[in-house]
Amino acid sequence: MQSSPSYIKNVTPLFALFIIINGILLLLKDPLKNVNIDALVVGCANFILFLVSCTNIAMHSKAVQNKNPNVIVRSIMAATMIKFFVVAISVVVYISISGDKKNTFGIFCGMGLYVFYTIIESRIAMKLKNNGSN
Repeated sequence: MQSSPSYIKNVTPLFALFIIINGILLLLKDPLKNVNIDALVVGCANFILFLVSCTNIAMHSKAVQNKNPNVIVRSIMAATMIKFFVVAISVVVYISISGDKKNTFGIFCGMGLYVFYTIIESRIAMKLKNNGSN
């Protein structure tokens, strides 16, 4: 991943979402447990999505530098697919390891986080595209 100031600026919304979700999980750990949501499962999903999204932003930053305007669209589509497959593989591994103790509601919360991370990542990519075309 890149460590330039512009990369850090671009990743800030993802970092903010990561911190907010972790804060909610810490504050509401017991109420979430009462409704059968394992905060650890949601926290792991949050961490995985954050890492994959940060990597994807680096990929988008490189795609914006290309003169072909279709590259950024392909970058967004590829990043979404990569994130989907990483999450799908993570869920399969989690289910196979946990067996009967799997937390279905935690998995569904992770799927909801997938949507939030994808929306934020797409907005960042479009902002990069708009800034790169000026």
